[in-house]
Parts: sequence; structure tokens; C-alpha cells
Amino acid sequence: MFNSYPQHYASNSSKVFFAISYLKKSALEWFKIGVMESNPRLALTWCASWPEFLSEIHTHFGPLNPTGTVEIKLCHLSMQSDSRILEYPVQFNMLASQVLWGDVALQFQFYDSLPEQLKEKVAILRKPESLREMVNITVHYDTLYWEHQTK
Repeated sequence: MFNSYPQHYASNSSKVFFAISYLKKSALEWFKIGVMESNPRLALTWCASWPEFLSEIHTHFGPLNPTGTVEIKLCHLSMQSDSRILEYPVQFNMLASQVLWGDVALQFQFYDSLPEQLKEKVAILRKPESLREMVNITVHYDTLYWEHQTK
């Protein structure tokens, strides 16, 4: 919205009030106090500052440990045995880009979350040396697997 209609959101406070209009429940209650202050000298600084508003919302309503949250999602991500590989590498890379794991750890996690039919192919023919190679080989094996299933 800010980029589509910059004339409507030229000031920081207009961005803040627009964002507040979409809040619900406890988040709305939290920010309503600052918005309702009639004395400008007592108004909270985040009311007129988009960066401070973002900081305030992240502090009180963001995840306590954003990296840990992503690591948990990465550890629980798995490719289902009845699905093709199209979505899995995209989801995996999106999460992997947010953690500070090395290539070896990411490669292990990628492999560990594959369905058995792909793990078997990778293990029999050889495990690749890098995550990129692991993804490419797995995509290749998945394509072959589904070609064989449709015959």
C-alpha cells in the first residue's frame, strides 16, 4: 500500500495509523492507548515514527526467538511421500536463508526430510558433496520416480 499510494502515506504517522487499523485483539488494545492520547507532549514516540512503531510491534508481538522459530520450522519441514518435489526445495530454501547453518548441516536436514523412496536413491547412488548438488540430484530422482509411477 505504501508503495502503491505514496501520496496517501507520505508521513510516518499515516503509515502507523494505517497499520493500526488492521490490528486486532490484544495488539489493537496495546496501540490504542498511544493513539488515544490527546496531549501531544505525552504521546508515545512510535505514533509518529514508522521505524519505532515496527520496533514496538516486534518487541511486544513478534516471536521471542525468530531464529529459533525458523530452525524449528526447518526441522519439522518434510516432503510427503505422495507429493512431487516442486514445493519442497522452495520452502526449504526460504527457511534455510534465515538461519546460520552451514552447508553440511543444511544438506543433512534436506536429506533427512525426504521421503524414503528418494533417500534410498540418494544413498545407493552416492550422497552429493553440497546442498545444491543434493537438491539437483533429488529433483532428478524425483522426476524419474514419478515417470516410473505413471507407466
